[in-house]
Formats: sequence, structure tokens, C-alpha cells
Amino acid sequence: MTTALEGLLDRLQGANFVIGQSQRVQVMNQRAGKLARQADVLDIRKDQRLRFVNPSAQTAYRQALKAAFDPAAYGFVSVLIEPLEGATAQLSVLPLTMPLAQALAAQAQLALVSLRGQGEQTAVEENLLMSRYQLSKAEAAVVSRFASGATLADIATSRGVGYLAVRNQFSAAKQKMGVRRQTEILLKISELSPRLLLTQHSTEDSNLDG
Repeated sequence: MTTALEGLLDRLQGANFVIGQSQRVQVMNQRAGKLARQADVLDIRKDQRLRFVNPSAQTAYRQALKAAFDPAAYGFVSVLIEPLEGATAQLSVLPLTMPLAQALAAQAQLALVSLRGQGEQTAVEENLLMSRYQLSKAEAAVVSRFASGATLADIATSRGVGYLAVRNQFSAAKQKMGVRRQTEILLKISELSPRLLLTQHSTEDSNLDG
């Protein structure tokens, strides 16, 4: 089961970890494992807890993880961090659902932690979403922005519309795409973008890859 989950995580963009409520790493993809082995951005301690080398990045990570597990604020958290001097990355934390927790025979709550180079995300073509899933232009725009790490509140603000309107468009898009959970949206998007990297130049001049 863990191998299958690793394969799913490898379809998502960036370095991806599944973290339990105890803050221990349950499973990760290949990109995440590479970063952990390099240990210049983050590492995995002996107790299996994820730790960022940069103190400010570590603080942001712990706050995002706490918010993701907070029943009063249960939802997607996305923040900008500086894991290395002169580098900026996007840290996203998304609560996962009970079926995945049961599949891992782990804890009642899990979160997907993703780290991506800011500005290097794979663009999701809105026209492709519209033709593939019959989304409206507004729905496709919301899904595209969400896949790039924006929250629904961020999308509403940037478009100058109400949060409720964006939430309704997102719900309509999920229905048309045949998904019920936010993580399933990300998996659907990853199918449209088969080559997903932490940064565009991962073997050349990426600060995150060392």
C-alpha cells in the first residue's frame, strides 16, 4: 500500500510528504526523499519528524501544519517560505481524508505537505480543463489557480469577487470533474501535466535542489 501511495505522490508536483498528526512522516515521494537526503533544505529526524534547516521556514511549517489539523480551521494552507538564503518556495499543507488514513493503518488525521519552487509551478491550461471536463471559463480559472497553490480566499481577492462565488465555482468544477475531495483535484490536474518537477532547472541552478 505504501508503494502505491508513493507512486501517487510522485504524480504530484514538487516534494510531497504525508504527515501524521504526531508530525511524523508516513510516506513521501522520490523528490522529497532526495531533498531529505541532501539535508540542506530539510531533513527527517530520527523520530521521523520533518525539520526545515532555516528556522523561519520551520516556524512557518509548524504553524501551517497546526492550522491544517485544527478542526475549527480545517482546510488548505499555503504560505511562502525561504528554505535557503536567496530562495523562495511555496509550502502547501492539505488535510487528507479518513480513507487514506485507514489505508496507511496510521492516525485519524493526515496531511499532505508539498514544497515547490515559487514561480516554477507547471501551468494548467484553462482551455484544456474546459474541453476535458466541460468547465466554464470561471470554473477553469479557479481550478487552475488552486492547482498552483492559491487558496479560494486568495482567488476571490485577486479576481475581485466574493468568496462564496468562488467556492460555488470550485464546487461545480469538482462535480464536473467527478471528484469530491481537494486531493483528488490535484491528482486530476497532475494527469494533465505528466512531468512535474520541484523547479524547472532542477539539475542546473536550482537553490532548492542544491
